[in-house]
Amino acid sequence: MQKKRRNGRASTKTSVEDEIAHLRGLDLSGLRARWQSVFQRQAPAHLTRHLLFAVIAYRIQADRLGDLDHETKQVLDRAAAKETGPAMSARLASFDQKRAELTPGTVLVREWD
Repeated sequence: MQKKRRNGRASTKTSVEDEIAHLRGLDLSGLRARWQSVFQRQAPAHLTRHLLFAVIAYRIQADRLGDLDHETKQVLDRAAAKETGPAMSARLASFDQKRAELTPGTVLVREWD
């Protein structure tokens, strides 16, 4: 899709929405070819069309809009490493608490109803 810039030149950069809409129309072999161009390697044979679509769509969005922050990636990596039980719940609670800490200059607003 071409978009006009202010200087009158056409931009060939497609939007994230357009790319994902194009992915929806691809069959399994088309998604495997797109995987090859995005990840520079063959798509895993066991992945279904739905999973290929989801992973490619996520990668497109992460490349354009930014990926997860470092702390979130660490929590997900630990969860994937089978850290379970009280240790994981304590880590998640401390992670949530860090996000809720107030910093100097924070303005508190009271809502009614």
